[in-house]
Amino acid sequence: MTTEEGGAFWERMEGETATAYAAFCAYRDMGRTRSLRRAAAVFYAPDKGDHKEAAGSPDIGTSGQVSRFKAWSSANMWQARVEAFDAEEARARSLRLQDERDRQLDDHLRLSKLGVKAAAQVLFRIIRDGGEIPAGSLPALMTASTQIGRLALGESTARVESQGADEQAADFSRLTDEEITLLDELGEKLYGGG
Repeated sequence: MTTEEGGAFWERMEGETATAYAAFCAYRDMGRTRSLRRAAAVFYAPDKGDHKEAAGSPDIGTSGQVSRFKAWSSANMWQARVEAFDAEEARARSLRLQDERDRQLDDHLRLSKLGVKAAAQVLFRIIRDGGEIPAGSLPALMTASTQIGRLALGESTARVESQGADEQAADFSRLTDEEITLLDELGEKLYGGG
């Protein structure tokens, strides 16, 4: 059995009536908790109106409706079709989740780079001006930014260490002007101007 226009296996089959296909759609769209009895109840609900093949047939009534659904299901391979539909839905959902994970990874990497760049720019200004790095604040920003980047790449953050508030701030006063200029140039190359 093939679909009418060569489409997906869960689309209307050749020789399948419009009513049988509508019933199949009601069954298909119930998801993994679907059953023929529940689908028939939904399909034949009073607010759905009359269905040509069911209206006036001797099958009217809950057991008759379910019998009709069983006949359509058997004749039109409903079980195989819903399995194919569910597999495609799962594949599409997986692709959407992967796209979202990729976007989130990109966002985390950008955030990490921005944080490291901001911390490095402050660090180079402090070094250039001969100041001291405040204990805890700048290293904490660099550590957090680096950890975000490492986590985004799936790497461990266990060896990343942070200078505690009770430790002394880094003292760059022993650096020569040439060393400070070299550090400043290195910062420009690594993190751009700013």
